[in-house]
Amino acid sequence: MHLKKHIFIIHVLIFSPAFIFAQGQIDKEQKVGFRNEISGSVYLTSNGYGINFSYARRLDGFRKRLYTVDLAEIKHSKETKTSNPYLPNNNRFVYGKLNNFYNLRFGWGLQKEIFSKKDKNSVSIRYFYTLGPSLGMLKPIYYRTLNSKSFYSEVETEKFDRDKHMRSNIVGEAAYLKGFDELKFSVGVNARAGFTFEFSEKKTAIHALEAGLIADFFMNKIEIMAVDKNEYNFMSKLEQNEHLFIGLFVAFRFGKTIKATGRKGQL
Repeated sequence: MHLKKHIFIIHVLIFSPAFIFAQGQIDKEQKVGFRNEISGSVYLTSNGYGINFSYARRLDGFRKRLYTVDLAEIKHSKETKTSNPYLPNNNRFVYGKLNNFYNLRFGWGLQKEIFSKKDKNSVSIRYFYTLGPSLGMLKPIYYRTLNSKSFYSEVETEKFDRDKHMRSNIVGEAAYLKGFDELKFSVGVNARAGFTFEFSEKKTAIHALEAGLIADFFMNKIEIMAVDKNEYNFMSKLEQNEHLFIGLFVAFRFGKTIKATGRKGQL
């Protein structure tokens, strides 16, 4: 699953610039002058997915100041869906998962246009970067498990215990909302950089593809999966829970331009 994500993202990174060679009608639309932008995006990363809100304030003819907010779910590289082979309902679950990990990011940065649209159907290319704080949120996972000590094999709801639970005695995950009253928080920082390929035919609309890199670092180690703490070889350390998360991303952005205020932005 993660290999397919990487291949898809790399494909977009390589072939998206090809859009710049598209030729179309001469752009006769009336120029709108300096405009700010308000937009949102949905994105897929090599370690999760998320949504983004962005406000871009025009600084000059090529640069904009960026203010962004993200909400994302970050997944561990060892998350794999499985099921209990001895039960007919075939409910799928991630074996050994301790917590869902959500990340609220705030960013401040810069966007610069490096290739402007030459005609109506061409593409403008911009690069951007943002930095800012992150608030990580861990929500415990509960499983429905079979109590092997009970004569009637009663189903219980409990957190994962490596020493107690095997695939054969897990029925599936409990209700999604269970555990939200036990949220734990971790403070961190994030950085994002990438390219935007904007292809809207209208000056007042935003339709764009984005691709780049996101990195998050947290003060505390983020416990997503139960790992064997007795394993200390090099490969096992790579698979354990860490402070740092780095992922490639692709996004679809949509929004509109709005009238700028102030001396630099008056129409």
